[in-house]
Amino acid sequence: MLLIAASPLEDWGRLETAEAVAKLFAELGGGFGQGLRWEWQLLGLKEGTR
Repeated sequence: MLLIAASPLEDWGRLETAEAVAKLFAELGGGFGQGLRWEWQLLGLKEGTR
């Protein structure tokens, strides 16, 4: 899944791209997405501050 999401992206340095991909993985990334959500909860990060 990582290769599928990463291959068309050539602008990882852009904040909008990184946020969109993180949201994609959080929603559809299975165990990896669950880990992201857990970390965000642990760190107290809210939507838009991740």
